Amino acid sequence: MTKFIIGVLMTIFLMNFSTINGQSIRSLKSDIHSSYVPKYGSIEKVINTNTFYSKSGVEKKKDVYEYSTKMDTITEKRYESSEITAELTFIFNQNKQLTSRSFKRKIPYSGWKYDLATYKYDSTGLIERTEFDSNGNKVINAVIKNDSLSNIIELRLFDKDNELIGYETATYDYPSNKWVYRVFDKTGNLVTTNNYEIDLSINTDRKYNEQGDCIYYPRNWGENDDVYFELQIKYDKRGNWVQKKIYEVKLNGNRVVDRSINRIFKRKIVYKNN
Repeated sequence: MTKFIIGVLMTIFLMNFSTINGQSIRSLKSDIHSSYVPKYGSIEKVINTNTFYSKSGVEKKKDVYEYSTKMDTITEKRYESSEITAELTFIFNQNKQLTSRSFKRKIPYSGWKYDLATYKYDSTGLIERTEFDSNGNKVINAVIKNDSLSNIIELRLFDKDNELIGYETATYDYPSNKWVYRVFDKTGNLVTTNNYEIDLSINTDRKYNEQGDCIYYPRNWGENDDVYFELQIKYDKRGNWVQKKIYEVKLNGNRVVDRSINRIFKRKIVYKNN
């Protein structure tokens, strides 16, 4: 029973620290601009239609990305049954670094909820992310340290009263292409630790097509996880992908024992100069 209670407490802590408002080392390492902008052409709009398959059924989602002329502002509108349920606006500086993200979402029976996150940088990279509520009050603040290669090595999370909630660290072993992620509570007790690869493109378990897109990769839920994802990708005449069919593949050794559709991503790209 004691182990169960400790496990529950750790889960609650991780949910409220590592993933709160996207403020964790892993989420902040992602490149928002490149993830929203197709590689080629001058883009006006992208309409995404995503279908997810599971044992419980099929779920469809739609969202639309709209771009400013200078590509320094991106708006994402999320739909359910043709009705907008959320809207995000991302603003970037001249280096394509995210400087602010506003998030407006519809809450059943209570209307719209709004929050804002701002980002600060120095020569080493991102050094602070602050979240505000709809009244402009600070809710949570992440203070960040980076190494000489601009990779995050520490993130400290503070509440609205500047009290420490907890912190994360990242230790990089560049020659072996590995980094260790650790989460601590506010008193310095280790809550969890995980190992990751720095550059996924040199992972021998991954396969890439001629366009440089990953078409086969491991799920990596654990050391003995034998599930992989296989992608079939279609491209338009400019070289941007317009459909991804993703299959879940279960292996027994090197033999495929099950292969089923997991999700399908489709996007219609509207170019400014068709």
